[in-house]
Amino acid sequence: MLRRCNRLENIERERASENWSYLESIGIQKRKLPYGLSRSCPLLAFFQALGISEKQLGKMLLLNPRLISYSELKLTQITDFLTIIGLNKEWLITKTLAKNPFLLGYSVEKRLWPTTEFLKWIGLDELSLQRVVCYFPEVFCRDVDRVLRPNLAFLKRCGFDNKQIANFVAGYPPALIKSVSKSLEPKMRFLVEEMGRDISEIANYLEFFRHGKNKSLEAKSFEVKKYTMQFK
Repeated sequence: MLRRCNRLENIERERASENWSYLESIGIQKRKLPYGLSRSCPLLAFFQALGISEKQLGKMLLLNPRLISYSELKLTQITDFLTIIGLNKEWLITKTLAKNPFLLGYSVEKRLWPTTEFLKWIGLDELSLQRVVCYFPEVFCRDVDRVLRPNLAFLKRCGFDNKQIANFVAGYPPALIKSVSKSLEPKMRFLVEEMGRDISEIANYLEFFRHGKNKSLEAKSFEVKKYTMQFK
């Protein structure tokens, strides 16, 4: 096995043992370790071609141990997808894959493209799509029919028109994946019923929606009043 890769063949025995223990510790079964190690060279070469260092790859493996089992074809499909939606090499590396390697586990055809088309359909432009995949990749990983579409239906029931929905989602992408009953609905009700805000003003209070659920209503009220003063 070691002869398949010069990097592995030249590695010191002690360090090789450490690497073996590391792979076990992150959940790779012992019987799969020889395969995992033999896969490490082409995997390393693939990411180094993108500009991802060995140190970055190590952190990626900690976040997504299954990464070592992905084929080069699968990895290429993901990077091609990110390139198609407009990410350049710097964004591809520093803003997406290195920080969110779990994105590499999803199917482009069955998950990422349908989500992309849905986001375009509700009005997000290319720059907004890039922002979502870089900073809120969990939105791209959710099922359109089971998660995104029901949240969209809720926003429409609240009285948002298409343009308002596009602006709201572009400014706060998690609106499409947050719990309606536990997060979105209580906050909408508070803004409208307690603070007397109109639905058309919601886009002015995006920071309000980012507050944790444990923040007191009094503190939220203060923040809303502060934002109100900013827009007068």
